[in-house]
Amino acid sequence: MLFKKFYSSHTTINMTPIQEMVIALFSDDIIEKAKKQTKGGPEIIYIEKFDMSFRLLKVDNKTVNLEFLVSRQFGSQNKTITYFKPIGVYTVEKGFLSSKVSITIIFEFEKHYSALAGSAIPVIKYEVNKFTFEENIVIAAFSMDAVVEARAMQDKNLKINGLNMEIVMAFDGYPQIFLDDSYNINGPIAAYFVEGPQSLNPIVNYKKTFDELDSKKLLSAYK
Repeated sequence: MLFKKFYSSHTTINMTPIQEMVIALFSDDIIEKAKKQTKGGPEIIYIEKFDMSFRLLKVDNKTVNLEFLVSRQFGSQNKTITYFKPIGVYTVEKGFLSSKVSITIIFEFEKHYSALAGSAIPVIKYEVNKFTFEENIVIAAFSMDAVVEARAMQDKNLKINGLNMEIVMAFDGYPQIFLDDSYNINGPIAAYFVEGPQSLNPIVNYKKTFDELDSKKLLSAYK
């Protein structure tokens, strides 16, 4: 994953890129754009902030996802792929005079939000929610991060969406993704390439969650 070096305009302390992403999620200017987007605005708004590229992706007339652009290399020929990954979701409840905004944050960014709340994010104006553990593991398994790693077609330990995971080559010759044994959850979450090189398949136990997250445009493998 490639990021430019930059410095925070919110504080004199240098921030990491992931911390700046969280600050962006709670930035009033971005939230105002998302609110306007739900009132008949375009499906996508591109934003440059902290020398990084973001976009607001409208899901419906009350929901907007904030995503950031990833550029990474893969394969023996170091091909470059770019895609957008979600940071969080704005839910806008429209009132007569004003709109209430709640923010649901992806697991990968939760601990950074907790560390920044009250300092770089000085005033908490919005209700903050979290995805369930199952939702977060499905977001991880059906991310482009996971797909890129699976294309190597070999066993591998990795961290996606802040979760320790394993890609394991199954007996049929295709990769599957599991949570690390430390989570005490058995069985694969997804199988890759079962019906061809572009195919992704949720394991039946996760199909309902997969369908819900796919409808919310939170699975970056399908962006």
